[in-house]
Amino acid sequence: MHVHSMARDFKSHLHCKPLRLTHLMFADDLVMFCKADPPTIRHIMSTLTTFYECAGLRANLSKSQMVVGGCNPQLQEQCLYLTGFAETYFPLNYLGVPITASRLIKVECSNLLEKILMKVRIWTTKHLFFAGRALLINTTVFGMINYWASIFILPNSVIESLTQICRNFLWGGQKNTRRPL
Repeated sequence: MHVHSMARDFKSHLHCKPLRLTHLMFADDLVMFCKADPPTIRHIMSTLTTFYECAGLRANLSKSQMVVGGCNPQLQEQCLYLTGFAETYFPLNYLGVPITASRLIKVECSNLLEKILMKVRIWTTKHLFFAGRALLINTTVFGMINYWASIFILPNSVIESLTQICRNFLWGGQKNTRRPL
């Protein structure tokens, strides 16, 4: 990717240009950023072909998607045609978190809330003492929250919901009970 991103006619995404950010990669997940520009798309596809020729690994077109925005429908169709990727829209998931073009809203955090609620529902079936509930919250729940919070600024309403879930579980051993007086 680096070699072709240095080409004169490679056009970076407006918000990625100052950082010279062209892609993010973790294991076999790859997110690429560029301007919706046919020569730039051709550079990317050429790089993926070169990678395949060197490493024997090919992008799975049935799992590959493209978000195209801010351009006319004709250019959008041309970009999709050049890649063979399916079109998708924000938010999309990458490494278990939603990627969006703006700040996260509560509905985009529903996956985090649901995962935590699922864990708490399982834990409420166990007869745990206060210290056990505190340990589960500190290790598991806060770990999940910290992962998301290290990537995003979580909306206040989500933080309040998470706090309520943890507080109710900690003090009552349930996901929906209030703290005893």
